[in-house]
Formats: sequence, structure tokens, C-alpha cells
Amino acid sequence: MAYKLLKGGCVLRLVDSVSIPPDEGNVDWREYLAWLAAGNTPEPAQTPEEIAAEKAAAEAEAARIRAKAADLVDALPDWATVAAKFDQRTAALANATTIAAVKAVLQGLIDVNRKLARVVYWLAKDRAD
Repeated sequence: MAYKLLKGGCVLRLVDSVSIPPDEGNVDWREYLAWLAAGNTPEPAQTPEEIAAEKAAAEAEAARIRAKAADLVDALPDWATVAAKFDQRTAALANATTIAAVKAVLQGLIDVNRKLARVVYWLAKDRAD
């Protein structure tokens, strides 16, 4: 008989892949404890290869997130440019004398909001559609 430790305190009996919870009332758990008492050692919860693969996957995900953040930063203008554009549109709206002029200014503001909404969507959905 051989066992492997599992995360959360359970053990896996390797002969039949049964997960055994740490419960003194469980016959399988008591057999495992007797096996331990006889000087046996279970396999670790993760092999060094599994630990390395998990670490590599975590590092790859962190790199993906950093690249995404860099893409966002690169795609956005500096705040002075954004603020100036809003100030220009606000002034244009205050100076508009016709419905057509108001409509044109509002359309510009809608376009800016659409771009901001895409950024929020990209962040929330974790993809750029």
C-alpha cells in the first residue's frame, strides 16, 4: 500500500485513487495511520516538477497581467491631454449657439466615453474584443 498527501489534510491511497479524509472514525484513515506508524512515508502533496510547473504558470500569468497593464498605459494619453480635451469640449458646449453645434460637441463627448468604456470592458472581461 502507498499513499500520497493531498492539500487540505487528506491522503490519496494510490492503489485505487481513493481520497481519505482525516477522520478517526474512518477505517481507511486508521489503516493509513497504522501504515505511518510502521515507519512508512507518504509521497509529498506535490512533486518538485509539479511545484515548478505551478510556479511557472503563476509567473506566466503575472507576466501576462504586466503586459496588459503596459498595453493600457501605452494606449492612453497623458492626463493633461485628456483634461484639455474635456475642457475644450465643455467650452465649445458653452459657446454653442445652434442645435447642430451642441450635437457635434455632445457626439465628441460620447466618443470619448465610448473609448473609456472599452478600457473598462477590457479590464473587467480580461480581453479586448
